[in-house]
Amino acid sequence: MLAVWIGSFAPQEFILNGHIRILPQWLLAVGFAFWAIICINAVNRFDGIYGQASGVSSIGFLTIFLLIQFVVFRHYTNFTDINMQTLLFVKNISFVLFCISLISTIVEYKPMGLMRDVGIMFF
Repeated sequence: MLAVWIGSFAPQEFILNGHIRILPQWLLAVGFAFWAIICINAVNRFDGIYGQASGVSSIGFLTIFLLIQFVVFRHYTNFTDINMQTLLFVKNISFVLFCISLISTIVEYKPMGLMRDVGIMFF
């Protein structure tokens, strides 16, 4: 979805029973956030170490946010309106997903969980 947004994201049309339906832009953005949260939770369930995947995801989302904020906006000045909207959207959604991932990391953190699981593999 993010690639679609960058490549000229607009409300999507689809045909259902001969009628043209339009999915609004906000619904696609909410769907992307929901999909990202599901992916984070799926990785957490598969690896058995709760909080690790959301911690790694929060680092990734924070990196995207910081790169746009402190590299792109400081070193590049000529943006078209659509590019500026796209960059602001990606920056904002990255910050929101960073906050969600960070909260998931704190909520799902088990003290010594990583050491316990690694220790079981070797002993």
